[in-house]
Amino acid sequence: MHKVICGIFCIFAVSFGLAGCMTYQDLKTQEPLTSFEIADDYRVVYRRIVSKARECNPVSSFIVNADLFGDIRAARISSNAPGVTELFAYVIDIRATGDGKTVVELRSWGATGAKIARNLKQWATDTKSACDSATTSYKSP
Repeated sequence: MHKVICGIFCIFAVSFGLAGCMTYQDLKTQEPLTSFEIADDYRVVYRRIVSKARECNPVSSFIVNADLFGDIRAARISSNAPGVTELFAYVIDIRATGDGKTVVELRSWGATGAKIARNLKQWATDTKSACDSATTSYKSP
């Protein structure tokens, strides 16, 4: 029994140790899982996505962070584990293109990104009023 408990502990320790190495810079070097452009102001798109990301966060133990950078006309929405600042489930970069349009890019690792990618464009265009129960396990409090 002791060996089983030790084995389980070691598996979790290695898993969290490796996952803890995924930084924003690591995600930034990846090709976006999805990328699209829409004809809306970046601030409007940011508010829509933040609202839905918080409502429909598919990873219950993760927190949705949102930053708006007015000086560079960009925003970033990310989800990371509380207390572990370097572990990112996904990062959504939003930026104005200068012609009244906005580019949205999603980078992620694991199954979390696929769940977000299925809904992201609908969130950004406000054409989805609720979480997709087939891809989201719960609505966050």
